[in-house]
Amino acid sequence: MAEEAEIEDICDPSFLESASQIEAQLFFDRTAPVVCLFGRRENGESICVRVEGFRPRLYFLPAPGESVNDIVREMERMRVKEAKRLQRAKRNAEAKRAAELFRLRKAWKEILDEKDHV
Repeated sequence: MAEEAEIEDICDPSFLESASQIEAQLFFDRTAPVVCLFGRRENGESICVRVEGFRPRLYFLPAPGESVNDIVREMERMRVKEAKRLQRAKRNAEAKRAAELFRLRKAWKEILDEKDHV
């Protein structure tokens, strides 16, 4: 049986201060985002902290001469562009599926026609 890791209070600032280097990874466990903090203490001991319930956020700072409205307009433009791309991909997938079904029906008809001639 594997030895259980010691659980420490990550709210205690000394926990992270004792780490010589920390790296973070974000992944999705089913549908919930999870952050894992990895590092080593000065004594070489490995540290891993799993933070569940993390809600990622994205912040935009306007460039000099740019307004918040410019950012909002650009984000909307990007959203519309992505929605159109997804619609095209869906239509392409549906067209490929229809072509494959047509090909299968034709092949099946040829097989049935051959049986009728035998």
